[in-house]
Amino acid sequence: MAASAALLGGCGYTPAAAPDFSQTAAPAGFRQLAYSFAGYQVKLKVPRNWYTTGASSPVVVVTSSGHAVIALWHYTSSTPVPSTQAELSTKRTALLAAIRRRDPGFKLLAAVPTTLDGNPAVALAGIETVNGAAREVSSEHVYLGGSELVLDEYAPPSTFTTTFQQAFDPVRASLTLIPAS
Repeated sequence: MAASAALLGGCGYTPAAAPDFSQTAAPAGFRQLAYSFAGYQVKLKVPRNWYTTGASSPVVVVTSSGHAVIALWHYTSSTPVPSTQAELSTKRTALLAAIRRRDPGFKLLAAVPTTLDGNPAVALAGIETVNGAAREVSSEHVYLGGSELVLDEYAPPSTFTTTFQQAFDPVRASLTLIPAS
């Protein structure tokens, strides 16, 4: 046995370095996911080489690489869909209050009323704490009849810009809501 080890050592055998799973992989293409709820077909494209798993409600799916996470959430809601800018502003205010109750140290970078496929939405950016670590987050909160769809994307602040450009922005841009026929 010792001779075998010596022979391998003499043949240029160098053990491969263990992969560093704490680093976020650059996407190697994207693959489409599709879900149905709230009277909509929901589609988005996630990095092909990131780990994707289904989850239990209210989480629909989680895709991750290193410390970067993309999560799609679906919440049922009894509140009406905001139909005016004032109502959407009220949703924004309530959303920020809920975030600050959960994470008093949350630092808001932006909160913008918007739409997604004609549905009212609030786009948020900020610095939050996840399991004791700072994470920069970008999220879209889309209000549908009887539900709220949330796309959360977060990573350490030191890698967020690169991860946003390579993965988060293309995923967000791919999110589509198609009314069921």
